[in-house]
Amino acid sequence: VNIPAKRNQAGRRRFLHRACVHFARELALGDGLSRLNSSEIAAALRWSLDELKAADNAVRLGGSKGVSAGSDRGLGSVDHNSYVYSTGCPWRDNYTIGENCTVPSRPQMLVHGLYGLLLAFYDACEAVLAKNLPEEWGDFLRTPQNCSVMGPVKLDADKAASLSVDMDLAFILESFDGDLFQALATVEDVLEVEQNVIFQLVHFEGRLLYGIFIGLVVVLFYFVVFRNTVIGSKTEIKRTLRFLDQMPVFVLDVQDGEVLRTFFQEREYDVKDHQQMMAEAAAQAATAAALGQLL
Repeated sequence: VNIPAKRNQAGRRRFLHRACVHFARELALGDGLSRLNSSEIAAALRWSLDELKAADNAVRLGGSKGVSAGSDRGLGSVDHNSYVYSTGCPWRDNYTIGENCTVPSRPQMLVHGLYGLLLAFYDACEAVLAKNLPEEWGDFLRTPQNCSVMGPVKLDADKAASLSVDMDLAFILESFDGDLFQALATVEDVLEVEQNVIFQLVHFEGRLLYGIFIGLVVVLFYFVVFRNTVIGSKTEIKRTLRFLDQMPVFVLDVQDGEVLRTFFQEREYDVKDHQQMMAEAAAQAATAAALGQLL
């Protein structure tokens, strides 16, 4: 129940990060590419930044956005925390433990895991907003009916040059596919591994419960159905034998008595044995009849 909501917020976190980069760039350039005016772009950046913070808190700490338990504690907490809180940049391919990581736009800043990068990104976005704060917040979700007419896209060379001069903007633009984006993608891979482990546990427990159910059915069938049937059959045999013991068999002729005896004898025999026994009984009966006539 928890992992789908957490993975959803982790995916939103990557989207919102790039949305912040886009809106911060457009707010600084103001070239009309986003088809929004400056107050609307500022409002969009404000919303994206607030949502990014909320999504990050939900993934790490839980308790919001439908996430009951964050990744700080859980099945994948060791791997998650090693990327989020440890010093360095373990998401880089050529990273070695203990290496001091820096970013080109801020060579003096040592990277302290994903959380440290996120805090620096938040501060940079707040600085860009403070430098371009509008008199009033616009509606960046406006509908086409109240859309202001936008002119053609025109690139201001001076503003474009300021993107590399302003250290906050340079850090934001660098994070688009740099360390911050790579770290967010790596943490999302950790969440996928956690999800696969949960699915494997659920699958194993499901098969275990199914095996227990089959075993109980077999045991129940043996003790309740099969065993009771065998015990009931033996009981009926004993009752039949007691009934036969009380029958006046002496009044039967030899042939009928022999047939009755062979039917209830306590051994198995096939059809051939039965036919042989019937022939012997008939011969004995004939012999007895012949002796009776002589007498």
